[in-house]
Amino acid sequence: MYHANELLSPNVWKNARASRFWREASIWFTFGDRVIGERIKNKRSFTFSFHGVFPTQMSLMSLFALPSGLEITAYSRQEGVLCVSLLSTQPISYCPWCGSPATRIHSRSQRRLADLPSTGQPVRFFLTVRKFFCDVPTCPRKIFTERLVPFVAPWARVTARLFQLGQIIGLATGGRLGVRVTDHMGIQTSRFTILRRSMALPTEPVEHGTHRGIEDFCATRSYMCSCKDS
Repeated sequence: MYHANELLSPNVWKNARASRFWREASIWFTFGDRVIGERIKNKRSFTFSFHGVFPTQMSLMSLFALPSGLEITAYSRQEGVLCVSLLSTQPISYCPWCGSPATRIHSRSQRRLADLPSTGQPVRFFLTVRKFFCDVPTCPRKIFTERLVPFVAPWARVTARLFQLGQIIGLATGGRLGVRVTDHMGIQTSRFTILRRSMALPTEPVEHGTHRGIEDFCATRSYMCSCKDS
């Protein structure tokens, strides 16, 4: 029977990152299986790569599925809410009135946006947007705020994907049941908001009817009778 302390050199296993393999090799050497012990001992060159352990710019962009033209400047967790600071880096912006490109920056402002929850935690974006000058003399819009459609609509306080999720939940469950679903998902909303977003969906155009149902016939007959009696 072989003993692990006699076969394994301390210099080989001095790295604390290989402690798990040292324990496995010690078991195999103790029970006399030298082949498996040597095989495990040869894994001493196992190293850890800390690249990717800490979140990088690209990993966070992929995590939150952010579109191009946005940059993450800071992120933190405050009172159970994931707060992410975003900065718009679009080189130009188009005037919403005349559609001409603009490059001259007037000022900057910050928008607070609610987004889809991540791991059950609410996400809030602090988006810094810019205001541009419109250099077209005939355009009545001299200063405008850059648009980030379809990521977020103008003057909206939630992202487009969170708005659409509220519509889907409202159509499937309604107002009161929808709030129960959103509470479990980590979305802060109310039943009135869910109903309002569901009613914002466009309705299909109603075509001219060629047939009349029994309800319409009864309503028309009762109306004619009431007019005749009067």
